[in-house]
Amino acid sequence: INLTVIGRFNGVPESLRPITLDERDDGAHVRSLASASLLISARPNAAHDDLAVRALLTGCLPIVPGTGLYSELLPKPMHRYCLHDGTTESVVDRVLNAWYLERPTGMEVLIDEMVGHFDAIQACKMIDERLDRLAHVPSARVAKKPRRRVLAFD
Repeated sequence: INLTVIGRFNGVPESLRPITLDERDDGAHVRSLASASLLISARPNAAHDDLAVRALLTGCLPIVPGTGLYSELLPKPMHRYCLHDGTTESVVDRVLNAWYLERPTGMEVLIDEMVGHFDAIQACKMIDERLDRLAHVPSARVAKKPRRRVLAFD
């Protein structure tokens, strides 16, 4: 088992010899996730988490709090496998399930659909389609202002 820690995390026993990554080193994060099986996060009430999305993109299962954006980010069928309540027992339960239980069939399809929203090419296509629809909507006719006649008097 290799343990990689991003940022400061107290309480990791030295016997695990964790690899510590800088919080701002995106390249190291992606390389680490590409070789990982699980991402465990203890960030409660997170408003965003790029690592969780990246974990899914690399095939890494995220074990994340059931608060913040996570319950909205992950498809409902994945909640029981991925979301924990912040207690040690809940985190350990999710990790053991990930190690010993098979992932339910169809989970890959759910993940592909979810991460598709974050794909730059797909997002650009959606933006282009939306702009095309907006450009083809007939605009409301603007009322023409009456012309003023200038009368000249001698």
